[in-house]
Amino acid sequence: MDVVRESAASGRVVLWEESARDGAQAKTLMTPGFRVELARETGRVFGSDGPRHVVFAAGFPAVCGEEFEAVRRVAMEAEGAVSIAAVCRGAHRDLEQAVASVRGSRHARVMVVVPASEAMAQVMVHRTASEALVGGVDLVKRARDLDEGVAVDVCLADASRADHSLMAHYAQAMTGAGAGLVVLADTVGAQLPLSCGEMFNRVRTEAGSEVVLASHLHNDLGLGLANTLQALAAGVRVVSSSWLGIAERAGMVATEQLLFLLARRTADVLGADAAPWWTPPDLTRLPAIARMVADETGVPLSVTTPIVGTGVATISTGSVRPPACGLPRSAGGANGPAPSTDRRWRARSPPRPPTQATRPRTPPQPRRAGGRPGPR
Repeated sequence: MDVVRESAASGRVVLWEESARDGAQAKTLMTPGFRVELARETGRVFGSDGPRHVVFAAGFPAVCGEEFEAVRRVAMEAEGAVSIAAVCRGAHRDLEQAVASVRGSRHARVMVVVPASEAMAQVMVHRTASEALVGGVDLVKRARDLDEGVAVDVCLADASRADHSLMAHYAQAMTGAGAGLVVLADTVGAQLPLSCGEMFNRVRTEAGSEVVLASHLHNDLGLGLANTLQALAAGVRVVSSSWLGIAERAGMVATEQLLFLLARRTADVLGADAAPWWTPPDLTRLPAIARMVADETGVPLSVTTPIVGTGVATISTGSVRPPACGLPRSAGGANGPAPSTDRRWRARSPPRPPTQATRPRTPPQPRRAGGRPGPR
């Protein structure tokens, strides 16, 4: 049974977590052991329903032997905590390696990247978009022949610049061939929210109810979260994200932000009748996971980092009250102390070196006749 497809079809939200895979393209390569730990911790946010709420993209096995073994280790050691996915290009040899890397793991998946726009098709496969998409259908069939126990998904690269009707037609064909999900990607990160919403609405309507769409939206213009909310508003329930937003170039929507919004503002984001969880997420786990990722990758938790940053729930003047927004905290203060105006808390940050504006000025010395300084 494809538990991810089943969850999405039931209106439940599934996170396609990209920290270990797309995050590697941000020069934040995670060790195999840390990938296992992160997959387990992400799954624990949803308890025993981790595999139904989280797809963990473990890596890109065709890159090298070490990467294949890293993905294989995650597939074996994090089995049952999340659904493990391997990602590959639309090439038969890459597909075979991806399937082999996760074979035997419960709820395993592979995602094949296929270009959808004319520009991307010319760059990636030197063919037209239609020819590339026909090849995508064949790759789905090949994946199902290789191992029926491994679900296969297709990522339509550069969907934001592709023809909507063309994508809808081939999404239907890929689903008919056995694809679990069809992912629409804003690969270049340049899509605006209204355009994004229109893309998902049109493709979803034209493709039909059998097609389960997912989103993969980059953050080059700072619109990854806004665009993901547009996808959710269009009925998409599988959404890509990454801890701390780490991904290629400027990243993508942060997992901790998306989880917090969906859990605390469910009716605002998904509608009053939405039932997005088999098991509601434990938001108190978010700060500790974010710190783990920061320590592993060197990506800092800054004063401006939403949800898990050092400035969350602090104020500077004492003239306003911190907003009662239900930010995640653990009993041990995992996300810092309770909201306070205490200056001692702010003083814990390392002191800044003096600047020209703040450096003490030497008082002027009296001068003797002739312009030479006199005694003080």
